[in-house]
Amino acid sequence: MAKERVVYDRIENYTKLRDIYLRHGINLTRFSTHEARKLLEILDTSNVQIRRIISNAKTIETKARYERIAREIRRITNEMAAGLDGQLEFDFMELAEEETRFVENAMRIIGVTADFDLPAPAKIWAAASFGTYSGYRSKETYESYLNTLGDNVFKTWDTNVRSGYLFGLTSQQINRAVLGSVKDMEPGQMQQLRRSLETNTRTMVSHLAETARTETYKKNSRLFSGYMYVGTLDSRTCLVCGSLDRKVFKGADPPEKPVLPQHPNCRCLWLPEIKGMEGFDDDDTRASVNGPVPAKMSYEDWLKTQPEDVQRDILGPSRFAAFKNGTDLGSFVPDGKTLTIEQLKQTIEFSGFTINEKWEDADGNIKTIKIEYGNEAGSIENRENSLYINEARRIEDSLKSYKYEVGTILDEKGNIVWQGSQGEYSSVSPPSGLVKDNIITHNHPMDGTFTPDDIYSFIMEQGLELRASTTMGVTYSLRRTETIDKSFYINYVEVVNEHIEPIKAEARSLGLSKLESDRYLARKLTKILDPWLLENSYEYGFIYTIENTR
Repeated sequence: MAKERVVYDRIENYTKLRDIYLRHGINLTRFSTHEARKLLEILDTSNVQIRRIISNAKTIETKARYERIAREIRRITNEMAAGLDGQLEFDFMELAEEETRFVENAMRIIGVTADFDLPAPAKIWAAASFGTYSGYRSKETYESYLNTLGDNVFKTWDTNVRSGYLFGLTSQQINRAVLGSVKDMEPGQMQQLRRSLETNTRTMVSHLAETARTETYKKNSRLFSGYMYVGTLDSRTCLVCGSLDRKVFKGADPPEKPVLPQHPNCRCLWLPEIKGMEGFDDDDTRASVNGPVPAKMSYEDWLKTQPEDVQRDILGPSRFAAFKNGTDLGSFVPDGKTLTIEQLKQTIEFSGFTINEKWEDADGNIKTIKIEYGNEAGSIENRENSLYINEARRIEDSLKSYKYEVGTILDEKGNIVWQGSQGEYSSVSPPSGLVKDNIITHNHPMDGTFTPDDIYSFIMEQGLELRASTTMGVTYSLRRTETIDKSFYINYVEVVNEHIEPIKAEARSLGLSKLESDRYLARKLTKILDPWLLENSYEYGFIYTIENTR
């Protein structure tokens, strides 16, 4: 068999490769906008169906009606998630084929004449869909994101339908809370999920396209000696991407090569280096926000040429001072992606007592750090003479090391009415009817205070006291008085919703396992919710206390 002859002609045009890829990136952005609109249509159609169901119900007067509507909402959101997944797979299979053709055509334009071996679209889809992409500061698969979106659409509607049942809201009020009002320029709660779908669709398109190109490079590895990371020279480029700009990763498939996109709205790309043609653009220019600059100029070199106010705006005051003193850009992103464990420790703003805690990083390594927990403020109600309190504390102490939630219902004499578990670390559901005028205590393995579901069930079941114990010997208590205001639940949900997404984003950025991310979220939320509960609970007819038995 004759040896394949690879011909490099029109070598002077090699410097066009970067421009070809950049123009193609613009076209991909336009395609991702089109794809986002198609997926948003599926979401909007589901919302119209749910709105119709709620409108037909007029009011949510009984628990049975609420449960029937909730089942219908769950059915529609499940169908929506399946529809989104099917549409994405159909469109992405076609995109995968087009991206492999793009690589072949780009190589021919710059003068690489060779027999290209193109991977099958089905293989690209499998590689992309089973791998993870960088969602909103977290790793997602296409399926996991779409399933989570379906759950969040359900929860958004379900929370408002629950409120309708609890407070006698009309169907119009429920629909308006979720969908908003164009007339009054109210965005509605669904708007955040629509933005999430739009952003993630663009990111998924970028991820699929990059996967298709990478698979094409692998199939034709004889042609490539490495890959250059190309960022954008402007103030919108993040420090992670900026520190990698123009870095070359050698080899056909270097294991340390970061996966693109590195984050939502990432504009970076991999430029393949062709064997025998490395460095041919060194005397050329590249674009920047300030105009053409030498092609060899990296993001860090460009940043050094910018006015100090631009540097300070990009880096922040502390990093700016270090940068001016000669610290290189890569030092601000030690491992190229996430914070170190020491930095993790510094982000948790607790004070008081200290314990050793084991955390699992993104690579599965277990590391021990010290975390300080606050000396909780607020008066602790003296209930030492209550007949049930010693039994409740005995049960709570026995559950400190449990990985799953266990619920116990006590009467005022300390007798156990019910005890059980669903084997989940963040959920336990006592039987309906047993909580009324009794005490419900359960352990929180994630070490947080009450969830909105805890509060809702406690109010609806008319319990006397709600308790949640942690692995650290802290027990949170919410006890009702003679007259309560049920709007307490709605206001509590609003406080949680105001803070939960930023904390989730922060937790995901740390590269922790799912379990440790949930614990991080619970603890950070508690530091916000504790002061609110201590200050506001009594206004709604409840007494919130914190017992520390350490």
